[in-house]
Amino acid sequence: MGQGMPTERHHDFGNLYIQFEIEFPSPNWTDISKIDQLRTILPAPAELPALPKGAHVEEVSLTEMDPRQRARAEEGHMEDDEEGGGHGGVQCAQQ
Repeated sequence: MGQGMPTERHHDFGNLYIQFEIEFPSPNWTDISKIDQLRTILPAPAELPALPKGAHVEEVSLTEMDPRQRARAEEGHMEDDEEGGGHGGVQCAQQ
């Protein structure tokens, strides 16, 4: 580019989608004594923030997904990708 030539700048905002694949360890992957040993080595976890008054809270437990449920869930993700949907993804706030 020559000196004094204007440059074209793009200020378009869009959506950023990030897909994570998380592999959890198998159930009972270690015994409680080893977990307690890790707690002495690792830094203490951050304190959880206080919930606002009147917040609806539901306690849930992580369970393994039935293979049929997994297949249906994967089909749903593929349909979202094909339609350009991607609902429920991580989004960046516009500034």
